[in-house]
Amino acid sequence: MVNNTPVYEFLGYRLLKANYNRQNNNPLEHFTIKSVKSIFNEETSVYALLLEVTIKFENDDHSVFIFDSAFKINDLNWKQQIPEEQLQSLFVSVMFPFVRGKIYSITEDLRIGIILPIIDLRQIDLSKGAKFSPKNNEINE
Repeated sequence: MVNNTPVYEFLGYRLLKANYNRQNNNPLEHFTIKSVKSIFNEETSVYALLLEVTIKFENDDHSVFIFDSAFKINDLNWKQQIPEEQLQSLFVSVMFPFVRGKIYSITEDLRIGIILPIIDLRQIDLSKGAKFSPKNNEINE
């Protein structure tokens, strides 16, 4: 019998902090995604990741959203073979659709909702942060 256990499981995410600054319906200037901190608990095999999303609207202060997430690592050999930056990017890619939805939900309640674009973050070193500008349609690391 083949073992069909995934190498990791997404346990969930939480919004820890939201500081939303948008006085008018100014357009989006840019946003940044950054992996702030990651911790692996060897006893429980749980990998925790802290993510910061900073959004800048024209003529407004930065808005900051901080999320954390947890992943159960079922295959420690798999984890050891992957560089830390790649592991963080993979896990951010898993949680990013939830982050996009939460940011839209918060911003829709206050003004016109912000829909962050779908971005493939798997190959980006997010420990340095990735800045996306819709005007230029580019990602800067």
